[in-house]
Amino acid sequence: MSWATLYLGMHPEIAEELAEEAEELLGPDGSKPLTLATISMHKTQRFLRELMRMRPPVWEMQREVVRDELLPSGAKVEAGRIILISPYVHHHKSSHFSEPDSFKPSRFVTADGDSDLNPTTPSGTPLVIPFGLGSRTCIGAKFAEW
Repeated sequence: MSWATLYLGMHPEIAEELAEEAEELLGPDGSKPLTLATISMHKTQRFLRELMRMRPPVWEMQREVVRDELLPSGAKVEAGRIILISPYVHHHKSSHFSEPDSFKPSRFVTADGDSDLNPTTPSGTPLVIPFGLGSRTCIGAKFAEW
């Protein structure tokens, strides 16, 4: 919540867009009942996804390599080694995102105007992994994303 407050303060135009979206869906006084329509708060979802990209809740993960692996870079990782994975570093690679240090929720808008909250590399690797990946994904990820 602290990061969200900071980024909304730093980007008042985004705060205004989110307020307009909420008012449109919930009414000016917020009295419209919550329905599945609230799930379609696309601007809010993109804001939260960009927030998770910029400031992931998990800054580092450790994994033990269970068998010898050859990485795409050509580096060999031997079984038994502990590797560190940093979502923060992964999310700030210029090979994954243009202007990776800029807060831009619009980066999750597709060419046709839809949202793509789970972009991937050409090989299918997720670009945004704030809660980890695969069988070791944080069990609270779905709760946090809703």
